[in-house]
This record gives sequence, structure tokens and C-alpha cells, in this order.
Amino acid sequence: MRRVVGIGSTCVALMLVATAALPQTANRQECVDLVVLVKITRQEATPYPNIPGVFIMTWPWTLTLDVERVIYGTESARRITLPILLHAELNSDNQSFMFLLRIGRVIRLADSVP
Repeated sequence: MRRVVGIGSTCVALMLVATAALPQTANRQECVDLVVLVKITRQEATPYPNIPGVFIMTWPWTLTLDVERVIYGTESARRITLPILLHAELNSDNQSFMFLLRIGRVIRLADSVP
């Protein structure tokens, strides 16, 4: 029972942080457009760049996210495809809060909370 209460308290705290952390500015370029609770359903890496003598830390991946709840903003899609730079796979066992920014028709990751 303590674990359930702890998880619930953590989720509520994260939602409050997500709402409070949003910038209150009129400049659209500085705003987060969406705060969503998502489950990562697919992670695809592009081929690892094999460049002799160069150590690659991150390269492009594509994440497929199932939107479980929209905390802030408006999003009707229940599935979002997100381009991202990663070093390795993310933990897809848990839900994540993601702060997203729209740039034209593309949605980009601004930040996330595991």
C-alpha cells in the first residue's frame, strides 16, 4: 500500500512541477506547447554512424509515443512520432512526462521527466 501511495504522490508532484514550470510569456518561441503523459511504444535508431577515428555520442532516433493524457496544451492525436537525438534506448517500461514544442508541423522534445 505504501508503494501505491508513494507512486501516486510522485505523479501528483510531477504534474504540479510540469504545470508550474511552464513559462508565462507572450513570446511563442519561448513557450512549451504541450505537456503530455506518454508511454514509449517504439524506438528506432538510424544506422550508427561508423566514422573511423570519431567517437559518436548521440545520433538520430525516432520515438513513437502513445499519449495517455494531455496535461497542458491541445493535442488530438493519440500517437506522436518524435525525432530525437539519443545515445541509447530510453526506458519504455514506465510512463514519462514530456514537454513538447511545435515547430511548424513537427513536434520536438523540449524536456522530459521519467
